[in-house]
Amino acid sequence: YVLGSASQMLAAEGSKEQPVTLEYRGIVEQQLTEMKMLVMSMAQRLEKIEVGLQEDCDDM
Repeated sequence: YVLGSASQMLAAEGSKEQPVTLEYRGIVEQQLTEMKMLVMSMAQRLEKIEVGLQEDCDDM
């Protein structure tokens, strides 16, 4: 099983694992941070939508 692009690959094969460079680790951490921010933003938006729908139901 291989993770990454052609230029940066990380093998996840137990004892055959390749070492992860600090640069690669930094890139992965940055991507995870960006993904977390996106998920949090989506969760906030979903909450606003749900509140709006609940208010619409209460008005009926």
